[in-house]
Amino acid sequence: MMKREDAVRSTYDAYNARDLPRALANLSADVDWDDGEGNMIHGKDAVARHWADQWRQADAKVEIEHLAWQGEELRLAVRLDVRKPDGSRAQQPLANTLSFAGELIRLMRIP
Repeated sequence: MMKREDAVRSTYDAYNARDLPRALANLSADVDWDDGEGNMIHGKDAVARHWADQWRQADAKVEIEHLAWQGEELRLAVRLDVRKPDGSRAQQPLANTLSFAGELIRLMRIP
């Protein structure tokens, strides 16, 4: 299962670096991704558009603080750090739960 953990770390690191190709590399083609506002985004292309929109609106970084397996799901404790264009900054602890298709991330939800 270490490969999956490495894939998750690589994805989150790439997101923080605004490296879209690397961030998407570990997502399945039919990925479902929680947008943090109660909606699920379906497919890599839609996730790419969502992330690009997020990056235009604010400088958001997601730092993994803890990973733990619960059955087939990987539970993450993360810290969202958002710096808005007006200079204001907010930090928020969040939980992310990931499911996989083989070694690729198939689902990310914020419980």
